Amino acid sequence: MTYGICLLSVVSCRKEASNTSELVTQLLFGETYEIAEETEEWFKIVVTYDNYVCWLNKKQHNPLAKYAFEKIQKSKQNAMAIWFRLSRIKIKHQYSYHHWSQFAFIKRQRYSS
Repeated sequence: MTYGICLLSVVSCRKEASNTSELVTQLLFGETYEIAEETEEWFKIVVTYDNYVCWLNKKQHNPLAKYAFEKIQKSKQNAMAIWFRLSRIKIKHQYSYHHWSQFAFIKRQRYSS
């Protein structure tokens, strides 16, 4: 089974695998899903939050490793905080790249004066 996470503020999900199909739900930032089926341009997904089945355009898919998906499901913390911790994403700072855990410290230090 393949998993994904929504990294955009809102992603439209359709009833059928078509851009002209009815909009049935929207994924919100941080929501996870499982991929049930795949076509050339679309994924049929099952939204983890409510088990809703819909179609997601492949352009809006962000893959999520199985261990990260399971960790998110077992935890009551914010899904994105866990995902960042597991994947060690680097966030672009104004002057250079920093590990995401250093970003909060830099931001506090920069605005505290």
